[in-house]
Amino acid sequence: MNVNGDCFPNGVVINKDVPEWQEAVYNWDDGYFKCTAVRQSSTNPVYEVTETVETDREVIQSASCTQPEITTYTAEFKYPLFETQKKEVETAPASGHAWGSPTYSWAEDNKTVTATRVCRKDKSHIETETVKTTSKVVQEQTTSLPELTDYTAIFNNPAFARQVKTKVVTKPALSDSLYVKMNRLYNPNSGEHFYTANTAEKDYLVSLGWVYEGNGWNAPEKSSSPVYRLYTPNAGDHHYTMNANERDMLVKLGWKYEGFAWYSDDEKAVPLYRQYNPNAKSGSHNYTSSKEENNYLVSIGWKAEGIAWYGLK
Repeated sequence: MNVNGDCFPNGVVINKDVPEWQEAVYNWDDGYFKCTAVRQSSTNPVYEVTETVETDREVIQSASCTQPEITTYTAEFKYPLFETQKKEVETAPASGHAWGSPTYSWAEDNKTVTATRVCRKDKSHIETETVKTTSKVVQEQTTSLPELTDYTAIFNNPAFARQVKTKVVTKPALSDSLYVKMNRLYNPNSGEHFYTANTAEKDYLVSLGWVYEGNGWNAPEKSSSPVYRLYTPNAGDHHYTMNANERDMLVKLGWKYEGFAWYSDDEKAVPLYRQYNPNAKSGSHNYTSSKEENNYLVSIGWKAEGIAWYGLK
């Protein structure tokens, strides 16, 4: 049937603005691919106009981690009795985050820990939580022993694991004034651990993204047993050794000798264990005073290489 100058049955011509028309009814199919419009005469039901059209589809919002896909369906009709119809529909759910592994950053004073994870789909989606740690002194400060403290961080977000630092030196031995605090840092990109007594060097590396892991051990200010430091520009790795023959061999292979790094305790009070990772291209050696850390690394494939040097109690 036609309107506005065309004919309905029996040749009747009715203008769309005549009040005898009821309000149009629009019905969408289940997939919103078609829309059917129906309009009847309010005075004579025999006059009814029906038109079904295929819709145009436009995605106006793509699905993301947090937002669903939104699609606009548009139905445009031939007959002027019917108005263009639009419907916005959620056509796909939000995809959800694909979180990477959390990273943890300790404050220098170990009083807070910040956990962070980043969505692999959209790096602008970041979850972070900073919590205060609880502390427990596990060894009291004496004239010969430093104060040792355990720190624990527990997060509200279940995605973040409990973090613990054990046996952190929080006060030196009362009679020990000739010691050097050895800072331990970690590069999450290369896997290398780095050790330095130089606070400015530590702070500079932290500014570049290295993670400060606290005090690795205390070294004597001076002894008869120096520890040598070397650097390879090819892998960007550092190596530490008391063995002059090992030092000289590495220099022949292209390593750069950087001088004395610190000193080993002649009294051999606290052993620093050395481990080697045969699979690593950088950060292949690790040094720790923790027997537990040494044993754990050996259990997952590192090779124990004995005692590298000694620190103070």
